[in-house]
Amino acid sequence: KARVESEDDSNSVADPALYLLQEALEAVPTSKMYLEGTRFLRMRIQRLLLDNENDEDDISHLIGGAADEDANAAAERHVQLLKELYANATKKNVSSTSLILDHADFLLSLGQRQEAEQVLSNNATTLTLAKTTDTKNVRIWLRWAELSSQVESPSATPANILRRALKYTPLHDRYAHTLILTELMQYLMNTKPSTSKSNEELKLLFQKLILLSQGSNYSISKVKRSDDDEAEDEGEETVNIASTFVAYLK
Repeated sequence: KARVESEDDSNSVADPALYLLQEALEAVPTSKMYLEGTRFLRMRIQRLLLDNENDEDDISHLIGGAADEDANAAAERHVQLLKELYANATKKNVSSTSLILDHADFLLSLGQRQEAEQVLSNNATTLTLAKTTDTKNVRIWLRWAELSSQVESPSATPANILRRALKYTPLHDRYAHTLILTELMQYLMNTKPSTSKSNEELKLLFQKLILLSQGSNYSISKVKRSDDDEAEDEGEETVNIASTFVAYLK
């Protein structure tokens, strides 16, 4: 819309959409606005790369008046803008679970697995220090544990990460605690060969899971958010307690 309105304006900037995005981030420096900004830039990068595959010469319909710039160069420029946006959010202490996961996902798309793991570990450490691990941000721990299995790091194995997450997640948040508990059990059961130590740990985790799952309903439906929860936090995990019980018994 900004681009269309600027067509008759001789003083308009080369890419009014990016200019408008910058204005929006300055006016409303919230995690939701930053998340919208990152998604907009990533959508542009995807379209630029797609057009490049289709041998599109004119990309002015995507990036304003910069028709003399090829798709690869434009995509690289947007990647740099995206990096600056994440860095600016960190500098301004603007954060949310979805924004953190989005940043890690972006780094993974660039093939930077260790950098993505660092983003997740840094934020998980911050949660530990602030003692704020709960239903909303437990996904950071789970994503870190998942990614650590792809990055060689003896001190940050999935089991160690999940144990730390379990330690710093309060029992009164049964959903978050149970979600981590089931993930840890599944990981230990899939790790071969099993040892007497891991079997004893699994036994204790199983007993704890039985106690925590009494009267629970979050294994069937999604957790209901309160009105003040972040609207951009999507993709809630469901806790399949029954499958974990069956897997353990087998």
